[in-house]
Amino acid sequence: MKKLLILSSLVLALGSFTFDASAAKSKEVFKFQNEFNEGVKAIKSEKFDKAFKHLDASSKLGNKSAQYELALLYARGLGTKRDFSQAYLWLNVATEVQERRWEELEMKISGLFTKEQLAQFKPHVTEYIDKYGKKSQEVVCERQANMGSNVKYMFCEKLLDSGQQRIRTQ
Repeated sequence: MKKLLILSSLVLALGSFTFDASAAKSKEVFKFQNEFNEGVKAIKSEKFDKAFKHLDASSKLGNKSAQYELALLYARGLGTKRDFSQAYLWLNVATEVQERRWEELEMKISGLFTKEQLAQFKPHVTEYIDKYGKKSQEVVCERQANMGSNVKYMFCEKLLDSGQQRIRTQ
C-alpha cells in the first residue's frame, strides 16, 4: 500500500511537471510576439527606452525581427548608448535567416571594424547564435507576402512543441 501511494505521488508529480513545462512554453511563445509588438509600438511613440526593453526580451527568445530592430537601436543609440559592436552581434543573429535588407546593414556595420576586430567578434557571434538563434530558440522563418501584395517580408514562428504547433510573427 505504501509503495502504491509513493508511486501515485511520483506519477502525479511528473504529470504536473509536464503541464508546468507546457504552460511555461506557451507563455514563452506568447512573450515572443507580445514583446516584439510592444517594442514596435514604443518605437512609433518614440519611447526608445521602453522599446529597447521589449525588443531585448523578444530578441532573446529568438524573434528575428526583434533582433534586427534591437540592432538598429544599438546602431542609432536610441534607448541605449550607441554600440556598433552590439549592433553587429545582433545583426549576425538576425541574418541567419538570410534577409537581404538585414544583411546589407550588417555589411555596412562590419565595414566600421578592422579585420582583427571582426575576428575577435567571431566567438561572440557564435555564442549569440548558439543562445538566441533559430535552432536553440525553436524558431522557423520564411519570406512571405501579405495578401494582395508582392512585397515579401520575413515571417517567423516560435514552435510550441517540437514543430507541431506554431505561432506566427512578422
